[in-house]
Amino acid sequence: MVASDTDLRLPLLGWASDLFHRIASRATTNLGEITRSKSGIEAYKYSIMEHELPGASPFFLGQLQRYDIAPAAEQRFVVVGAVAAAYHTGPRILTRRIVNRSNRLMSALATDAYVVKKDLYSIQPEVDHRQRILALLAILNSSLMSFLYISRSASATKDDFRQVTLSGLRELPIIFPSDDTEEAELASLARARSNQQPDKGDALDRQIDQIVYRTYGVDESEQAAIEEWLARSG
Repeated sequence: MVASDTDLRLPLLGWASDLFHRIASRATTNLGEITRSKSGIEAYKYSIMEHELPGASPFFLGQLQRYDIAPAAEQRFVVVGAVAAAYHTGPRILTRRIVNRSNRLMSALATDAYVVKKDLYSIQPEVDHRQRILALLAILNSSLMSFLYISRSASATKDDFRQVTLSGLRELPIIFPSDDTEEAELASLARARSNQQPDKGDALDRQIDQIVYRTYGVDESEQAAIEEWLARSG
């Protein structure tokens, strides 16, 4: 069964739509209300330089995966206006515009100052609190958030070019654990996931998912359905 979302104008799985609206009714906020966000620059409109000039910022040429930012060996620089530059400095979450083949949103924490291009979205929390930012990173990288976004989005399920839109991300309902100890655990898991050994990633992901499912009130049967859908649709 397919329902429609008049705000996003995208097709929905009926039960996914019901779950989204149930969660949204419990959430006190969404991503757009607690962050400011912007896509990276359209690089062809700028002069990308090999040498740094006064007023220039580093230009990111590396790769981003879930929880991981890999800088490129070479350095480039670009001059952008003050408004744009403000989105490219300080603690922020970078999210890839493309959904990966495992049906997952891909976000990582950035702290160094550099300008990104339009294949990345820069998401800056209004409160510069490291525990809260890491907890938000864990939520955005969770199975639940990938499901809530991708199951609602036609553009995110196209085989040839799976896209994430900034407007769609801003609509995601955000619920932090009410217990500060559990939020701290979620942040700690996100930090560990960012510094993981290759064989520890799946185990850390499962721990994060369980906290997020519990926080969002998703029962075991719904969890199983979400995991099955993500695996089948990948």
